[in-house]
Amino acid sequence: MRRHRYTRRLSFYRCYSTTPVSLADLVHVICTRWKIEEDFQGAKGLTGLDQGQVTCWTSWMRWSLISLIAAAVLAVTRARTTTPAAGITLVPASPPMAR
Repeated sequence: MRRHRYTRRLSFYRCYSTTPVSLADLVHVICTRWKIEEDFQGAKGLTGLDQGQVTCWTSWMRWSLISLIAAAVLAVTRARTTTPAAGITLVPASPPMAR
């Protein structure tokens, strides 16, 4: 269970594993999942994915594709321009990717 820091709404998680898992591992997975959801929300706002007002399938697909490509470009740019955490190495771009 967790409480949203702004709305104070409770969220519950149901976990299943075929092998025994420690409580610390479950908490780590839940915290990672929440961070990913926050990143998706931020990407939607930055790239305009939540701004599209379309009336047919084709235009919705085009708008979504452009927004997701923009989010990917922003994520790659940030990963290449920030200093990695201790112990993490970034893989350099291959020559075709650098163009």
